[in-house]
Amino acid sequence: MFDTSRLIEHWRLQGIECPVGATESAIRQFEASRGLKLPADMRGYFLAVNGMGERGTYDGNFFSFWQLSDLISVADDLPGRSTCEPDAVRYIMFADHSVDLPTYAIRLSHRDSVETPV
Repeated sequence: MFDTSRLIEHWRLQGIECPVGATESAIRQFEASRGLKLPADMRGYFLAVNGMGERGTYDGNFFSFWQLSDLISVADDLPGRSTCEPDAVRYIMFADHSVDLPTYAIRLSHRDSVETPV
C-alpha cells in the first residue's frame, strides 16, 4: 500500500492545505454512480487525503491531484476523442500537469481484482 503520509507532508511543505480524506460513503457513491471500483491503493489515498484541494491547486512541479468530486471520465470530458477508445468511460482522470498538459487517468473496472493501469 502506498504511504500517503509522505505525499501529504510534501504538499504541506509547499503550502498546500490538504483537505481531509473522503468518506467511505462518498467513495461508495462515486463507485456506484459509475459502476466502477477504485483499487485498494487509490481508495486508501482518498480516505487519507482528498486531493490537493480546489481544482487548479498545483505543487512546485506543476502537478495537481484532484478531489474525488472532480474525477471525470475521458468519455465525459473529451467526448470527441472517446470514439477512439472503446473503454473511455472506464478511464477516470484524477490528476494533471501544467494545467491539463497532460492529464492522468486510471482505467477502472467493475471488479476488484482487475489490473488498473494509469
